[in-house]
Amino acid sequence: MSQYQVGSYVRPCDGEAVAGDAIVVKECPGGVFLSLIDALGHGREAAEVALMAIRYLKQHAAADIGQVLKGLDAHLQGTRGAMVSIAFADEVNRTVACTGIGNTAIRRFGKRDETVHSPDGIVGIRFRSPRISRLAFEVEDLLVMYSDGVADEFSADLASLRGQQLDAIARRIVLDHGKSYDDAACLVARFQL
Repeated sequence: MSQYQVGSYVRPCDGEAVAGDAIVVKECPGGVFLSLIDALGHGREAAEVALMAIRYLKQHAAADIGQVLKGLDAHLQGTRGAMVSIAFADEVNRTVACTGIGNTAIRRFGKRDETVHSPDGIVGIRFRSPRISRLAFEVEDLLVMYSDGVADEFSADLASLRGQQLDAIARRIVLDHGKSYDDAACLVARFQL
């Protein structure tokens, strides 16, 4: 059983039944693979691209997140593309390796807050070499990944949400800070002994 707890929540934009945003979480040898996908656009066509990405990431989830992201770029060629964040939570070293392309966000909240900045681009269309960042984690630190359908102002809310289940925290962030005109997704992970 993993030393990382993970919760998530995804909501389509107003007027749509399905979302082009998606979450992938998979336990792997030595840790947990985490990904957030934000396919371009909304509705059924965006959801189809997100589903292609989900299938690929579930099959290829691994600690070498740079290679996984490059493979996903090749897999999504010819589609509308997606912005993607990927992380691998290493249980032995209590670190999280993170990368992404496009305007999805990866942030760590704890004694020291950090943001991982991803280069502009679109996976499957305009890919740039991924940069890998490594974040050290302490017990109860939160890793928050979210799509551009979530406004960044939720930081102040985290103090009041910390005692809740991670699914509830992700849901609250999306419901309180999600943009109604865009799909919204949030993944929250925490290291625990």
